[in-house]
Amino acid sequence: MLAPPGIIADQKGKIGIVKRYYFHLVDGNDIIPDHVGVEATDLEEARREALKAIHEFRRESPDSAAEWKDWRIDVADASGTTLLSINLSDLSVWENERKRISLM
Repeated sequence: MLAPPGIIADQKGKIGIVKRYYFHLVDGNDIIPDHVGVEATDLEEARREALKAIHEFRRESPDSAAEWKDWRIDVADASGTTLLSINLSDLSVWENERKRISLM
């Protein structure tokens, strides 16, 4: 199904307005800002995309995972408001979420 510009239909046919979310990497002292962001219809989809990015990073660089233990991904909207945070050190959470996402 084709949707008008700015509106997207997901795989299940759910229609939503596309928003841009940014995945900033943050620890106690440093911030690596995401200047590009990703498009998603809602925060849940953005969270799934963030978890997929964590999984991909861990798959590509398994030996560097320990270096990121104090970091988190802050998911922000276009205004810069942090909507949720995902700790990179919380392996059980992201692993369970990755499994759940792969079932969708």
